[in-house]
Amino acid sequence: MAPTESLDAFGGFAGPASKQFYVATFSVEVCVFAAFLISYVIGTWCLFFCAQSKHPLRPLTVVLFVANTVMLWLAVAHMALDACGAVRGFTEGPPLFDAIKFVIYVLETLIGSSFMIYRLYRVYSRRWRVIIIPSVLLVAAGIIGISSTFLGVPGFYMSAGFYSLELMVDVISSIMILARVKEIGCDSQPTHARNIQMWRVIEALVQSTAITSAASMSLVITFVNSTYIGYPTCLNVLPPLIALVFSLTVLRIALNSGRKATRSESGHSWGISDHGSTMATAEMSSSTLEDAEEKEFTLPIYVSTTTIVQHDLPTHPGFSSNTIHIY
Repeated sequence: MAPTESLDAFGGFAGPASKQFYVATFSVEVCVFAAFLISYVIGTWCLFFCAQSKHPLRPLTVVLFVANTVMLWLAVAHMALDACGAVRGFTEGPPLFDAIKFVIYVLETLIGSSFMIYRLYRVYSRRWRVIIIPSVLLVAAGIIGISSTFLGVPGFYMSAGFYSLELMVDVISSIMILARVKEIGCDSQPTHARNIQMWRVIEALVQSTAITSAASMSLVITFVNSTYIGYPTCLNVLPPLIALVFSLTVLRIALNSGRKATRSESGHSWGISDHGSTMATAEMSSSTLEDAEEKEFTLPIYVSTTTIVQHDLPTHPGFSSNTIHIY
C-alpha cells in the first residue's frame, strides 16, 4: 500500500494500529518526558547555583537556559497533545494534532542545530563568516520543514529535504569544530594530550548531535517503509527524547563549568626551578569541548625571584658583624 494513502488534508501521518500499541508508545513517552523534567531542573540549578555561584553571569549560561526552557515548553505542548489523544482513546484526535506535533519536532531539531552553530561560532573566536553556510542551510531547513507540514502530499515528500538539510548542518558544524580543535591542539599540546583531547571532543559532539541525526534517519526510514506504525511512533517518542538529550548536554556543560570554577578558586600550582625562577603555567584543559571554546593556547608565565643570602663576615669599623648582601 502506498504510504501517501495515510495523508489527510493537514498532512497528518497517523495510521491504523491497535490501542495496545498506542498505549505502549504513550507510556514510553511519559517516561522520557519525566526524565527530561528531572534533567531540566537539575541542569537549571547547576547553571545558576553551581557554575555561577561566585562568578558573573556569562552569555553562554543565558543561551543554555533560554534554549533549554524553550525545549521544555515544546515538550510540554507535545505531551499535552498526546494526552488529549489518550483521553479520546487514541483514535479520535483531530488531524491537526499530528501537524502540530511535526512542527514541534522541527522546532526542536532547529534549536539543537542552532546550538551546534553557536558552538562553532565560539570555537572560531566569534568569527561570523564561519557560520554563514550552516546558518543558511538551517534557515532553509526550517522553512521547508514547517511549510511541508501543511502542504498535504507534496509536503510529505518535501519533508525529506528537511531531514537532509538538518543532517548536513550537523555534519558540517561537527567537522569544522573538530578541525578547529585539532588546529588549536597542534599549536599548544604534545601528541598524546592532543589525541586524548580529540577523542573527548568527538565524544561531546556525538552526545550533542547523535540523537537529532538518528531521529532524522529514523523518520526518513519509517516515512518510506512504515507509515502506519513506525512513523507515528517516532513522531510521538522522538520530540521528548530530543529534549532530554539536549537537557543532559546542558547539565554536562554546567557541571564542567562548576569544576573549572572550583579549580580557578583553588589557585595555580607553583614549582621552583633549579635556577631560582618560579613558573606557573595556565594549561588548556582537554576534558570537554567547552574548554576549547574558551581557551585556545597555553600561556607560560615566568615570575622572577630574588635570592637573599646572609653571611658571617669579618668585623669592620662602622659595620655590624651581620651584613645582608642581595645578589
